Amino acid sequence: MGKYDADAADLLKELGGPSNLVSQTHFATRMSFTIKDDLQASRPGINAIPAVQSLFSAGNQFQVVIGEDVAEFATAFDTALTQPEKPTGGFGGFLQKLGFGHHQAAPEPAAPVTPVAEASNTARSFDYLYLPADGPVTPLSELAADSFKTLAGFAVRPASNKVFSPVVGTVTSIANKREALTIKMTTGIDVLVHMGLDTAALGGRPFNVVVQVGDAVDPDTLLATMDLVSVRGSARATDIVVAVTEADQVKSFEPLLTSGTHRHGDAGASLDAK
Repeated sequence: MGKYDADAADLLKELGGPSNLVSQTHFATRMSFTIKDDLQASRPGINAIPAVQSLFSAGNQFQVVIGEDVAEFATAFDTALTQPEKPTGGFGGFLQKLGFGHHQAAPEPAAPVTPVAEASNTARSFDYLYLPADGPVTPLSELAADSFKTLAGFAVRPASNKVFSPVVGTVTSIANKREALTIKMTTGIDVLVHMGLDTAALGGRPFNVVVQVGDAVDPDTLLATMDLVSVRGSARATDIVVAVTEADQVKSFEPLLTSGTHRHGDAGASLDAK
């Protein structure tokens, strides 16, 4: 048995098993996973694995820090994926043990998930910008507002009034007119969330911010609601801008979504903090 075979198999189990895994990749020190149902994953179980140094998660995105041996661990994880799936841990597995849900036959082995190749392996600190709402994504360079064109980020034209946090972090400021917030990510990067273009002139009327400075947030946290009808009625665009405010905090920025309509919580860009 290899050095990390047992820990890799345990990680797969605590993530909900092969059938709960959508995709995986690895970076210089960590593995990144997208899973189907985060209720099937056990965060305490993952943190208890000896090879796991730390865990960052938001919704169905899991970042598991392994350290310098991450490539060897990833190979062991690939091997674990080829094994027959066993009953998993996680909250869903806990409920099944208590007798909730239907009794099912043991699942067939899931097809191995193909690892995604990653060009950069020098990241010291890695995180995502998530979509704050359902809707079409637009690069900031294509917005009509010049003030955002040179920033790293993206915009979403929301399909509903709800605006969620695009990052895991802490609210650091709220604009007087309630049209914008700033959030400091867990990696130390400052991110702006601006609701609509040129909307400060509306005096805060379309916006109801439901968080306060100091609140911890993640992509499942509702930040505010925006009256889209009111904003459109003022002849202004409703695009929600998500942008890094301090370029010197970021080593690299990679857009993951540049067009098309997507869901709130989808990863829109990756960030490498300095």
